Amino acid sequence: MNAVVGFSDVLAITSRDEKAKEYGGYIHDASQSLLTLLNDILDFSKIEAEKVELEQDPLVLPDLIQSMAFWRGKAIEKNIRFETFENALPQDVVLADEGRLRQILSNLISNAMKFTPEGGHVELQAALVGESAENLSVRFEVRDSGIGFTDEVAARLFQPFVQADNSVAKNFGGTGLGLAICTKLVRLMGGTIGAKGKPGEGAIFWFEIAFPRHQERSRLAVNVA
Repeated sequence: MNAVVGFSDVLAITSRDEKAKEYGGYIHDASQSLLTLLNDILDFSKIEAEKVELEQDPLVLPDLIQSMAFWRGKAIEKNIRFETFENALPQDVVLADEGRLRQILSNLISNAMKFTPEGGHVELQAALVGESAENLSVRFEVRDSGIGFTDEVAARLFQPFVQADNSVAKNFGGTGLGLAICTKLVRLMGGTIGAKGKPGEGAIFWFEIAFPRHQERSRLAVNVA
């Protein structure tokens, strides 16, 4: 499938024949959608089978949020403004699975961009909501100015293979698995996840996780002081 995606992209870019470029674009878009579907199903199946093991590596959360700025390129393609806000986060080192955190954030950002029309905006925010000697509790929010949804829809969005309604599936595509995967990963991390929105007024998807402090770094800071 990766080969189909790659070579169709080459065809769409390098071909001198306009029809070939057009068809190459169609193949690329369709194969990319299928690849996303396959990856979602495999990932969901792995989580359901309890075969996912989370890493616990040192991570500075503000650096993670800043690195998500690569989504601005995708936003520019859709004429959407994308911004990140992490000033409320401390520079403390925590233990986390950076790859899985990126997966959750990317899924929520991608989802927000999908349902936000041209000229709209998407924001990623992260802030400290609690701390102790052992943990830092952080709330992540992805806000958009998209189509929104009702409270009734919000209550079932995180279930597998569920989308807002049939018109969403028809007009925007998707598998209905992305949010379910996010939910399971957040819960594996001991966190909570939710969403709220209003039809025509955008939406907020959020999750909160308590991250263990990286004790070795903390002891080093004490010794240096």
